[in-house]
Amino acid sequence: MASRIELAQRSLSPVFRHTITQQYRKFGRHWRTRFERELVLSIDDVPKAVKAYCDFSMEAMRLQAEFAKTLKYAPAVEPYHDDRYMTDVYLPALLLSNYLWPHHYQVLQWFYANAIPSMRAAHRFCDVGTGTGFYSKELLVALGGIQGHGFDISKASVRYANGLMRKWDVARRWDATVGEIEPGAFDAFLCVELLEHLSFPNVFLRGLRYAMIPGAVGFVTAALDAANRDHIFLYRTAGEVWAHLETAGFTVLDSETFTAYEGDVVPRIAAFVVQANA
Repeated sequence: MASRIELAQRSLSPVFRHTITQQYRKFGRHWRTRFERELVLSIDDVPKAVKAYCDFSMEAMRLQAEFAKTLKYAPAVEPYHDDRYMTDVYLPALLLSNYLWPHHYQVLQWFYANAIPSMRAAHRFCDVGTGTGFYSKELLVALGGIQGHGFDISKASVRYANGLMRKWDVARRWDATVGEIEPGAFDAFLCVELLEHLSFPNVFLRGLRYAMIPGAVGFVTAALDAANRDHIFLYRTAGEVWAHLETAGFTVLDSETFTAYEGDVVPRIAAFVVQANA
């Protein structure tokens, strides 16, 4: 019987046929082991999820080529209330991108090495813009004593994230609701690739700070020069994100930037570990 990875490999379109082999060569056996486990536990229909990833990635490549010419994002098309698109394409594609896009997997590695250790003393975290719930799942699996709460405007995202937690047997320490973040006794938080989806991320970050207790530790990422159908706010440098974080009342404890591939105008991700000021 073929492994889940072999099934995924066969399901990739010709454009992406060598993606898994390239990732394995770049990141090694540990990547393959983790990806295989993710496919087994998280994905019910591997070929369907892989098709979603291919369709999503092809659109991203087209939009990125247009962005490279104009240095402006195309008018956003927000998919969050389209349950069918979110469930069949957007969410499974994003989940797989954590392993199949090199810079996404590098962010994940950095999260393990830098963000999770900083949250070991935390008791209750929130995930704002939960999406798939992938990073919350990783945090709950890594830290057995922590509780999590997700906030998202998409009903499909909340359902997907809750389902993911059940599959990984961490649902008892997690709940998610539709809506915006509310003040609570959170001593840790996740905000993963949300800021670029907002018209005014600086205003959002101020609200996020007021929802945290002083000293709360957070993991924040933002896409730079990365065109997608739902990206609104254009960050071109990590320094721009850093400035928004500091103005909102956070101190940056650590930061790194990851690049998708070589080129002049290419997608990047800025990752931060931050702490809420008193």
